[in-house]
Amino acid sequence: EHFHHRMARIGFSSRRTVAYLYAWTLMLAGLALALRFVPYSDHHGHLHTGWTLVMIALGLIAVAASVYLVYVLEILKFRRLDTVRVWQRAATSEEPECLEEDTCPPSAPAASSAQAPSAQEPSSQLSP
Repeated sequence: EHFHHRMARIGFSSRRTVAYLYAWTLMLAGLALALRFVPYSDHHGHLHTGWTLVMIALGLIAVAASVYLVYVLEILKFRRLDTVRVWQRAATSEEPECLEEDTCPPSAPAASSAQAPSAQEPSSQLSP
């Protein structure tokens, strides 16, 4: 599935999708150009402190943007984060719904085994 399809499924508008993808692309292209043209070292392996710090900052920004997109687009499923969310939801609500059986707190039913409507309906709903 393409990035823009994932973004549309999540609820991003077309403009927002284009803005995110262009910004990410420009950031990576800028890092590539900076690696080539910024004089962060001489040709003998000695680093210039100021330019090296600039390059490290640019690299960290590019990595952070990439990790953010991976997280937002759910390219990798962060199971630990899902478990934390489920447990937090369990602490704030009476009957949390779990994502999977093994992430459920002991008192919470899993989403796949959600309770079906009972055969005995309240008498107020059965009367005309």
